[in-house]
Amino acid sequence: MSAMIQSGEIITVSIRVPAPVLVATALNPAIITFSGVIRPPVLSAQILTGNDATFYGTVVAPILVAAGYPVATITFAGFVPAPYLSAAMSAAVASAYRTWVLNTRKGALTEYNNFSFNSYAVFNGVVLGCGPSGIVTLGTQDADGSTAIGSTVKSGADNFGTSVIKRVPRIYLDYKTTGDAQFKMITTEGGSRTYALNWNSVTGTQTRRIPVGKGPKSVRWQWEYTNVAGADFDLNAVLAYPTATRRRVQ
Repeated sequence: MSAMIQSGEIITVSIRVPAPVLVATALNPAIITFSGVIRPPVLSAQILTGNDATFYGTVVAPILVAAGYPVATITFAGFVPAPYLSAAMSAAVASAYRTWVLNTRKGALTEYNNFSFNSYAVFNGVVLGCGPSGIVTLGTQDADGSTAIGSTVKSGADNFGTSVIKRVPRIYLDYKTTGDAQFKMITTEGGSRTYALNWNSVTGTQTRRIPVGKGPKSVRWQWEYTNVAGADFDLNAVLAYPTATRRRVQ
C-alpha cells in the first residue's frame, strides 16, 4: 500500500496479511495509524511537520524505518519475540602530543614527549608555547612540574669507513654535566652494553674514557647518552678509536 497525504487527512489500515509493506508520506497535519497481525511487516514513513506516526501490531520480526522532522512524533508499540539492537560506541579520545624539531643545517632530529603545545612563537627573544593550559615560557625550566626531565642523545650507526668487523676499545667523552649519566654502546652483531658514568663533582668541561673493553666487535657501532635524574649536560664530542679486524662476518 502506498499513499501520499496532502492536507488534514487520516489513513487507517487494519488488515491480516502475510507480508504487508506500508509506505506513506505526510506533508501537512496528518495521522498515520497501522494495526494488524502480520508476519514480517515493514513500515516506512516520512513525516515533515506536525504529524503523528503510530504502529500497533503483533509481529515476528518488525522493521520500522522512519524519518521525522521538527514537531513530529513517532511511536511504536508491539510484541516481538526476537528484537535486535545494533550500536557502536566509543570513549572520548584523550589528546596526545608528540613534537619533533629538525635542525635543517645538520639534519639532527629532536623529539619531545609530553609537550602539550599546539603552537609556538618567539617574542622579544623568548620562546613561547601555547596549549590548553595557557602560555608557557620554554627553555627555562629545570623540571616538568615536580618531575625530572629525562633526555637521551643517540647517534646513527657508523661503520668507520670500512665493511670489516671492528672493535672499539677506546671511546672518550668530551662533555660537562651536573650529575650522573649512562653511556650505551650498540652494535649490530653483539647487542648493546651500558656503562655508568657517576658524577665526579667536576662542573666544568672534562674528558672521560668509556671502559668499553676488547670484547664487543661489530661492523657498525652506535652510541647513546642518557642523563640520570634530570641532570643538565652539554655534550661536545664523542671520540671513538676503532681497531679493524680482517674479518667481515662473525
